[in-house]
Amino acid sequence: PRTPSLKAIAERAGVTHATVSNVLNNKLSPTRPAAVRRAEKIRRIAAELGYRPSAAARAMRSRRTMQVGVMVFNSPTDHHDAPHNFITMLGLNAGLQASRYTLSMIRVTELQSAEPSRVFEEHMLDGMVVLGPLDPTLEEQVESLSPATVWVDANREPPGRSVRRDEVFAATAVAQAVVDAGYRRVLYLDDYDTLRPLGEHYSKTERRDAVRSVLGQAGLAFETRAMPYWRHPQVHDPSIELLQQIDPDTALICYSHVIALAMLGSASA
Repeated sequence: PRTPSLKAIAERAGVTHATVSNVLNNKLSPTRPAAVRRAEKIRRIAAELGYRPSAAARAMRSRRTMQVGVMVFNSPTDHHDAPHNFITMLGLNAGLQASRYTLSMIRVTELQSAEPSRVFEEHMLDGMVVLGPLDPTLEEQVESLSPATVWVDANREPPGRSVRRDEVFAATAVAQAVVDAGYRRVLYLDDYDTLRPLGEHYSKTERRDAVRSVLGQAGLAFETRAMPYWRHPQVHDPSIELLQQIDPDTALICYSHVIALAMLGSASA
């Protein structure tokens, strides 16, 4: 059966077509008791008549799809980039739902495919959120296909369209805690850039420089050691050897939680 028209709902409710449209499209936020009751009545009648809004019709009228894409880099050589963005995606979805938008997952392979993606060819998205770093060539491609793009935790930082953590603040706090604890030597465990398909992330530079600055002011010895990213099978894991070099005066600072978990695993073994 066809969904009833707004006109049918308006006639049953005794209001204008425009009022029904505004209520059902959440364009009104009534505060007066009479207006609140009227809005409730309109929604009740719409439900009784089996009204269901048409996203296609709304898009034609408003020239908006009410869909936002979220893109996460994930490749066969770097499996773990997507999972740690899960919480961010949950937050995005909750925030967009409050404004009646839907969130759509976009695969990086849709940019790399020889066949044009319908998502971009048919303008299915009102905007895009990119989580994490992309290859610079793909970044330019995203910008050309979706000018309304926000970059989250990415190397790209366009004014007003970038969201980043305060890496300097976090790294400074860690380094100061090491100084306050009375350590005399620090091993800073970094990862191998050569195993990262996108090169060095901005967080690496900011964390390392902030730690070096705080420790330098305190006169602490600072050494950087490269660790295999995600325990890469092609690289020898030096964690056991490093643990054997640790003494009570030496602190370990790990660039990422993954390296810290790897060290804890080696220590417990």
